[in-house]
Amino acid sequence: MPTSPPPRWEQRLQQVVMVIMRLVLAYIFFTQLWWKAPPTFGCPPDFAFTTANAEGRLQRTSGLCDWIGVETVWSERPHPLLVANIDNQGDPEIVVDIAPLAQLNGLFLKNVVQPNIQ
Repeated sequence: MPTSPPPRWEQRLQQVVMVIMRLVLAYIFFTQLWWKAPPTFGCPPDFAFTTANAEGRLQRTSGLCDWIGVETVWSERPHPLLVANIDNQGDPEIVVDIAPLAQLNGLFLKNVVQPNIQ
């Protein structure tokens, strides 16, 4: 037995409900876009990095730019590791210097990270 088509008012109601649901979903989509914005990591607006003045004191900024600047400044300083003075006289007998690794890290930060942080 063939069924009769739904009344015209029911078809119109279905269309109206569909439009309302689409508008609600669009509203939800657009309100949730802002949490996806790229982070600033606490850097200042001009992305200024921490630097050292003539006396060697740090001129601090904030956030990730501060950390990158501090690592760059400290990469130019000595880095003794595992220092041991066995006889307690004179200079230490055991010193492992990691300055070359720190300098490589500093070069990477200066030449790759800092120009591309923005």
